Amino acid sequence: MRVIFTGGGTGGHIYPAISIARGLKEKDPDIKIWYVGTRDGLEADIVPKEGIPMHYVCGAGVLGKSWFDSFKGLFLAGIGFIQSLLLISKLKPDVVVGTGGYVSGPVMAAAILLRKPTLIQEQNAYPGVTNRMLSKWTHVTALPFEEAKKYLPEKANCIVTGNPVRISVLQAERVSSRQELDIPLDARVVYVFGGSRGAERLNQAIVEAIPELLSIEDLYLIFVTGQSYFESIKKDLAPHTGTHLRIFPYLHNAEKALASADLVVARAGAMTLAEITARGLPSILIPSPNVTHNHQEVNAGVLARTGAAVMIKDRDLDGELLAKNVRDILIDKSKLKAMAFKSKELSNVEALDTLIGLIEELAERQ
Repeated sequence: MRVIFTGGGTGGHIYPAISIARGLKEKDPDIKIWYVGTRDGLEADIVPKEGIPMHYVCGAGVLGKSWFDSFKGLFLAGIGFIQSLLLISKLKPDVVVGTGGYVSGPVMAAAILLRKPTLIQEQNAYPGVTNRMLSKWTHVTALPFEEAKKYLPEKANCIVTGNPVRISVLQAERVSSRQELDIPLDARVVYVFGGSRGAERLNQAIVEAIPELLSIEDLYLIFVTGQSYFESIKKDLAPHTGTHLRIFPYLHNAEKALASADLVVARAGAMTLAEITARGLPSILIPSPNVTHNHQEVNAGVLARTGAAVMIKDRDLDGELLAKNVRDILIDKSKLKAMAFKSKELSNVEALDTLIGLIEELAERQ
């Protein structure tokens, strides 16, 4: 089987593609996989490190730009479309999989024109513009939640699969993870992070809340600040280090923190929520206001409405409100348990296997 993946701009588009590609390779080591992205996108740094052959086409964003940059984006998309036609004709894939971002537009459009079996993997409850536009013509559109269907064309062939979660997240053990992080097995653990780059407002709220949080009996805090914020926050929290606070600029083994946690405080990126629910963790979600179409708030709303999470809007966030919500959830054991149950109900740990099965089915059409 031969498969092209495309998607980029943010880790939220890239990591699902990598997870699916890994799953396919584990099942069939002889499979041929390529990734198509732009040289300027985050994928140019991430994908080659995974050992996946990379091809580049032109592409740039259009929405929310000046008229000049929008025109430039359309021009580059046109070039990218021609490059994609040539590349797909050369590689002869059995399936082309798009995970979103502007680069996936010309690649998926070329695959559709060349009548290649195509699959869109959408991560968010509110689908991205590229995936909304293309879903009418692709063979399958895989969605994270039932709610996402209402934003897509009626002709879209939608299947709710959930988002693919890394195997390491599912397999991480609570006892060994806590031992590695030097946290007692009987402690209550809150894991706070704002994404790979951190989140300034969330970080500030945690700094404000630290005295109140660490006054909660047996509470340990795992706080991932993001690289650029680490030194200043470490200095601010110096009086509290060496107690129940574990502070990191970045966690390469984030699955250990998830396995250790009783409660998560985070942004509401799609893959973050997939991992939280896969572990059945209650959460306090602060959607980023700096994303297209406010999709993180839509994501968080799905969990909040079911009782799996509490949502706090970024503009309302401060240390006092955050500390109050953490305390209310942790002290009420029945509430914590109910939220955990609802979180697990929203998970789909079979998502990766389902997506691999769909790709295999599409490949048989060739």
